[in-house]
Amino acid sequence: MRLAEASAHAALALPRREKVLRAFALLLFLAWGWMLLSALGTTLHSVDNVRDFRVALGIATGEAFPTVSQPFAASKQLPPVFFYTIALPLVLWPTEFAVFAFTAVAVLLSVGFLALAVQRRFGALATITYLALALPPHGTVVFQGVSNPALAFVCINVLLASYLWSQSARTALLMGVVLAAWAAPQMHPSAFFIAAFVFVASLIAGGRAWLRPAPAILLSLLALVTLLWVMRYGLVAPEAQSLGPSGNSSPITAAALRVLSVEHWGALWSTPWVHLQAIAGLPQWISSAAKIASWVVFASAIFGMWQLVRRGDRALRALAIALFANLICVTASLESWGFWYLDASWPMIALCAAIGSARAFRAIWAQRVLWPLTVVALALPCALFLVTKSRGEYAIAAHGLFLPSPPREETLPVPTARTLIDLRAIVGERAGCDPARVVGIDEAFLRDMTLRTLFLDGCHARPAVLAPSTTDEERILIRRIESKLPTPTEAKALIATVGPYRVYSLRREAVSVHGRESGALWGSAQGARYGFFAVLGLPKAAIIESRANAGASLYVGFRCSALNTQTLLAQIDSASKVEVMGERSLPPFTYAELRLTNATDQTDVLRLTARSDLPCDASAWVM
Repeated sequence: MRLAEASAHAALALPRREKVLRAFALLLFLAWGWMLLSALGTTLHSVDNVRDFRVALGIATGEAFPTVSQPFAASKQLPPVFFYTIALPLVLWPTEFAVFAFTAVAVLLSVGFLALAVQRRFGALATITYLALALPPHGTVVFQGVSNPALAFVCINVLLASYLWSQSARTALLMGVVLAAWAAPQMHPSAFFIAAFVFVASLIAGGRAWLRPAPAILLSLLALVTLLWVMRYGLVAPEAQSLGPSGNSSPITAAALRVLSVEHWGALWSTPWVHLQAIAGLPQWISSAAKIASWVVFASAIFGMWQLVRRGDRALRALAIALFANLICVTASLESWGFWYLDASWPMIALCAAIGSARAFRAIWAQRVLWPLTVVALALPCALFLVTKSRGEYAIAAHGLFLPSPPREETLPVPTARTLIDLRAIVGERAGCDPARVVGIDEAFLRDMTLRTLFLDGCHARPAVLAPSTTDEERILIRRIESKLPTPTEAKALIATVGPYRVYSLRREAVSVHGRESGALWGSAQGARYGFFAVLGLPKAAIIESRANAGASLYVGFRCSALNTQTLLAQIDSASKVEVMGERSLPPFTYAELRLTNATDQTDVLRLTARSDLPCDASAWVM
């Protein structure tokens, strides 16, 4: 009798436990939704993102219809599917926030789709682990933006989910596999290997189901369209750089050496965590735990692949082989990289780590350990989101942003989209159509983000009679709060504080740059399609000068291409005392700020002269 009662109790406990697991999974999903959607604009909006947004806005407004993508790594081009995808929300709402919301919702829905497929195939325990790892650590910040890797991530989520569901042989799901595998590499080429291998695995596992008219016709049409496009435009971008292999090794030999290098494997697959360690405001224990987390998650993913091979059916074994082949090819192909080159592979890591963890923690007592671990897994992305939101910038460690050998140890603080948009509004209100009224090397850095497009748009949209006068008695100086560069001392000089920046008002003094009394010489012509504005350049004998009041200094900000600060100093002459106040870099440009002060009291003129042609823009102000 007692045995029968115990059996009945166990039968009731199992559905109850399943409900608890599903409720917990839903909470994890909602946590990601809160981070992605609660503060739109807490995302990177750098040079490439601004370029892509402007192209998509041109599509939405009917101004231009591009036939190729932006160049990837300054060498490859693809069909412009990404541009037309992000143009869709801009038809209804022509602002950056429309794309932010569109991408965030797409990411969230794709995570939910794959979670349902994991639940159906591997159970609630694997679903919980998957949802804890659903996005890479930087995903809550990077993925809600104008982001190629984010939409490649979405496509791979859809591809994996369709693959797992398509074992039911439904035609719609087979077509989902085709579309996702076709679109993913066009969003970002880093998705090529995983899309190709999973698609081949689907062909092997699906068998005769692929002979049905609908998927066969769709596959044939997409292949034909892609082939015709390649024949017309080619995969090599016009501005491709001819970079040869390093040393005497052939590309195949170099790739093989990367695969055989344990150091390379460790450096590459820890990249999604390493670049976070420069972010100020993150608790120290989180930065330290990031290194450990990278190995734990990766080891769990390898164990999960082994479980698919050992215990899975034909389709799951084919999937495991496809995912392992992707690991090998990505490791072999990436010599130097940005963390976003691994975003397309992240769904594979999260899926396999979930399968491996569910198997390792299948015992009831072990699950009591797994539950708190899933909460801890959300600590890093959640902390990163909150810190980035509060600081208004995302400080990236250069050795995790790009990791060549030897690594650069510098930090590149990138303002969030919200910071840039708010700053853009203030600068637009105070400076209007006159970019010469905004100065500082931080301003120069920001011009290569979004501020230069403000001046271009303002000048095109504003009638000349309404443009602000260049004789207005004000200049606008932009400084990072943590900058050690000098700032105005007058109490009334501070206009506003925007994220990590302060905006100051300076009195407009008589300053000229190469004969321009506005005090600035800036190129505004679009450079390479990679997104930078071309340097206008200072010719030989160009003069930058001012007649400063007693005790005042002339500051000159340079933006130089292929010229470092020391070389710049060797190429200028000045009777005044010249000091280097600060320098920054955002490849391919170097930014430097110089201060000129009177060497004697015999003259109030502060002047420097270019000894040769300088590949530099310049801006000058008195303070």
